[in-house]
Amino acid sequence: MRVLSLLALCLLLLGCRIEAPPEKPKVGAWYWHSPVEVTLPQASEAKSAGLDELYVRAGTLTYDGERYQIHLQQEWKQSEPFGVRLVYNADAGALRHIASALGDSSNSNASAEEEDSLIRQIADEIGNAYHEDERLAQNAGLTVRGIQLDFDLPQSRLRDYAKLVRKIRERLVSREFSVTALQSWVGTPEFKELQEATSWTVPQLYEGYLSEGPEKMHLSDYGQLKRMVEKLNESGHSYRIGIPAYSQAYLFDERGQFVTVHRGLTLEQAFKHPAMEFEEHTSNRGEQLVRFRATKAGADGRGKGYRLVYAVTGPETVREFMAALGKLPGEKRQGVILYRWTGDAMPQIWTGLKPGVDVGMNIETEVRRDVADLVDTNGNLRHEVAITMPQHYRDTMSLDPNGLQVDLEWRGVTVSQVRSRRLKSSVATPALVSKMSLLGPGLEAGQKTVVFLTAEGTGELVVKVTAKAISGKTSTHAPIRLELK
Repeated sequence: MRVLSLLALCLLLLGCRIEAPPEKPKVGAWYWHSPVEVTLPQASEAKSAGLDELYVRAGTLTYDGERYQIHLQQEWKQSEPFGVRLVYNADAGALRHIASALGDSSNSNASAEEEDSLIRQIADEIGNAYHEDERLAQNAGLTVRGIQLDFDLPQSRLRDYAKLVRKIRERLVSREFSVTALQSWVGTPEFKELQEATSWTVPQLYEGYLSEGPEKMHLSDYGQLKRMVEKLNESGHSYRIGIPAYSQAYLFDERGQFVTVHRGLTLEQAFKHPAMEFEEHTSNRGEQLVRFRATKAGADGRGKGYRLVYAVTGPETVREFMAALGKLPGEKRQGVILYRWTGDAMPQIWTGLKPGVDVGMNIETEVRRDVADLVDTNGNLRHEVAITMPQHYRDTMSLDPNGLQVDLEWRGVTVSQVRSRRLKSSVATPALVSKMSLLGPGLEAGQKTVVFLTAEGTGELVVKVTAKAISGKTSTHAPIRLELK
């Protein structure tokens, strides 16, 4: 009773108050493919990781030479209850036309009346599309929480972008309205006007160094996080941070100029390609960069000296960003959005929101011994051995050429063949030796690789696997002994 009286006196005389804990940051993910479907396992796994909403590309604004229209409209499949925000982006043609038609009188070919008419046309097109997509998404079981625009316009056009946002908001009363933002916008007077027109903005912290060339380029802009947050805090407006959770390969010419995003070779194919020479592997803050140089020209005579850079992010990248953000002040910071979820059953980006685990794997082995099929012409019993190495979803191995090593040793049997898509063998003819090693790049979170081995006779096979973490720390799996009889 005395304790209660003292507490009441404290509250009355000293103005003491018990503050509620701060709201947990919101975590979302951009969802850029079609159709949209959120299954029960996906919804459950996402929510357990703290991810509670998706930013779905609902349609793309395009310009056909006469008018703007929404195309590539989203398809909505029946889903589990989940929060979504509808995102409308603009293709290159639409952005070029907007940039040339809008702006100050000195930079525009259009009159003020024509500019207003153009803004109304875009606003009507997006507003109509939103109402239809909102209805379809809700019929599919999803909860629509607002709209987002993804227009990468020049900084000089941001004031007109703000006019467009206000015009659309006149049609979409009471909806939360956000826009994505380029890093170069943040802190400028033009961006401040755009901020004032929105509920909140989302600066994207990735690919800001693409123009720096193959030596300096990296995908994750983790190094800009503190500076960006400071500028956003100074603005006094609400914001969220877009962070990378995807991987990409970039091609640069012999002068170091960016050419294109490359999709012709996977990382493991680049390691084995006869015209690609491995140069360097570096890692920092959960992102890995693997660089190659082309040693031969292509059929068109071009390509020699070109550089191919693989930028690989994973769960570690998400954890690094989230941990760093948690240490930075920001009363107006509402959360983060991960780019992006591609619809797979168990995305790495979700596991990146959970605590990591040590690099390691559960090695699975299978030995086939069907006598009718496997006895060779000499009457020896042939064994087909499959050694499967799956990497768990919460961490990625080092992707350098020696990130994964498999050591094999056998006694009493003759190994006639060893096959692996990912790993290179140290021995050309295994039948002449009793042991060998296979080396190759490590596995990304959720990947697996298989080594196939054919052995004849009866005896023992010993398998030892060593994996290297991004940090360089190695982890060796306990040797597995297989009896072949």
